[in-house]
Amino acid sequence: MRLLLASLAAFLWSFPALAQEVGQGSPGALVATDDQATTTRLVRGVLSDPRYGYRSIRFDDAVSARIFDAYIEALDGEKLYLSTADLAALPQARGALADGITRGDLAPAFAIFAMLRKAADERAAFAKKILADPSGFEGPGSWQPNRSRAARATDHAGLDALWRDLVRHDALELKMAGRTRAQIGRLLDDRYAAMGRRIACMTEWMVVETFLDASARVADEGNAYYRPGKPMDWSDLMSVGIGLGLVQRGPYPEVSHLAPGGPAQANGGPGLGDRLLAIAEGDAAAE
Repeated sequence: MRLLLASLAAFLWSFPALAQEVGQGSPGALVATDDQATTTRLVRGVLSDPRYGYRSIRFDDAVSARIFDAYIEALDGEKLYLSTADLAALPQARGALADGITRGDLAPAFAIFAMLRKAADERAAFAKKILADPSGFEGPGSWQPNRSRAARATDHAGLDALWRDLVRHDALELKMAGRTRAQIGRLLDDRYAAMGRRIACMTEWMVVETFLDASARVADEGNAYYRPGKPMDWSDLMSVGIGLGLVQRGPYPEVSHLAPGGPAQANGGPGLGDRLLAIAEGDAAAE
């Protein structure tokens, strides 16, 4: 199934019009192209055909709800941006995703992403406000670094409380590392702005890839959808770099893969699931 979906996408990518993407950081709303709609319908055909997988699925309301949950998990798995109230405001999207795949209509998927992008801007602005106000660091709080299994905030007030705890946690870590208040403010402001930029810079095809990958995994957990391009060869990591793969989870990158025999594994470096809090080279201070 993986090879089939990748080959299908590679075939479609051969058409020049399909390679056009929105520029990074474009403030305009993303709109699916005809080629992206065609890709979506073809992927739906593959996923619903028993000849190409262990089982086929019917793209009904129940499957649509599962795709919705999987897509939200892919976009905001750390539950930092979208509250349950936000998701409850999208009842039509929850039931429209499967039908949209059938018709090649990506508008519901793009509407969900637009909500995420808006929320990311709001959270970055809120974090900046906390950093500028010393009173925001007062009071008790706690932080759970891995939020993949944490409960989602119920509303915007819950998200505010969550981000207040996040900022206090990150600031305390930097304080314990010997940073001054000015340095902490600058570093965290840059960190949270970068988190928002990573979302804002997602192009149309990146959103489509995320959505179709979530749909493929609902059909079968062993499935995946890959954007056209050169597949990653993990053997390259053994001779280039330090031999590990990273995935962004919240404010920190997390180790998602270790190349067998690579430098990181051979030297007892970070393990799977470890998070990189700072980096440094030689005797330079960690950033």
